Amino acid sequence: MLRQILLDYMRGSRVVSWPGADGLTDDDIVGYYPQAILAGSVPGWDELQGRFPDLASELHALRSTKGWLEMSSNAPANKLKAEPNMADAGEIRLSRWLVSYATESGWYRVGEFIALDAAAAIERDVDVFGAGAAYQAEEIPWDAAPLSKAPLPTVRK
Repeated sequence: MLRQILLDYMRGSRVVSWPGADGLTDDDIVGYYPQAILAGSVPGWDELQGRFPDLASELHALRSTKGWLEMSSNAPANKLKAEPNMADAGEIRLSRWLVSYATESGWYRVGEFIALDAAAAIERDVDVFGAGAAYQAEEIPWDAAPLSKAPLPTVRK
């Protein structure tokens, strides 16, 4: 029930994309809840506990599991890794990222992911495809064509 409450608050915030897009799951959205608290888009931990006292132990367990116990409702921004895509107006902005792996001959494009920043996109890519030697992620526009799955044509000489 707590998970659904958190998702409902996140859906009411200014997060612009939702699960099902490029591997983004409900759990990924719940994972952004602390950033949404800092942005002022959702109720803080104390307010949640006040609104749903019967879920206090479940909320504590979630915060403990995720490493969010040290964060209060008014946690300073330095408690979380700075997110370059968080707008000053308190809006959480997800972006589209093209993630590539390093190979001996250069960079190999692996996939597109929706995330707050390049590090989160790479983390999601590693969760899906496994570890590699090196990674990079570049932000791509929302209206760009998706990464082609078609085989490349052969060039005749």
